Amino acid sequence: MAWIKPAPYTKGTLRPFFGSLSWTAASGRGKIVAFNITKTALRSAFKDDVPYVYALIQLEEGPIISSNIIHCDASAVYIDMPVSIVFWNIDDLNCTIPYFEPDLTAVQNVQSSV
Repeated sequence: MAWIKPAPYTKGTLRPFFGSLSWTAASGRGKIVAFNITKTALRSAFKDDVPYVYALIQLEEGPIISSNIIHCDASAVYIDMPVSIVFWNIDDLNCTIPYFEPDLTAVQNVQSSV
């Protein structure tokens, strides 16, 4: 196993890493590259949410984001499963959370090409 120490500067330049970041539009579509199914709530506040799927999703544009998979039975989730983003507004917390759900149009396109 190798460990790479995070560098405060972009490799090959003297610019700070975060200084070279910018906002870019994304499609909101991707595929699951890793996931786990949580079957036991670690806190009583989440007892009604189990089982739930926590996944790493690689967006079509390349970056990887972590989120929960919703609107899908946990046992139906698989690696390379196409997903699309869904935003949930949490009014009590005054925030919006990105979740992902199965991208049914992508699944239908794959099935029709087989």
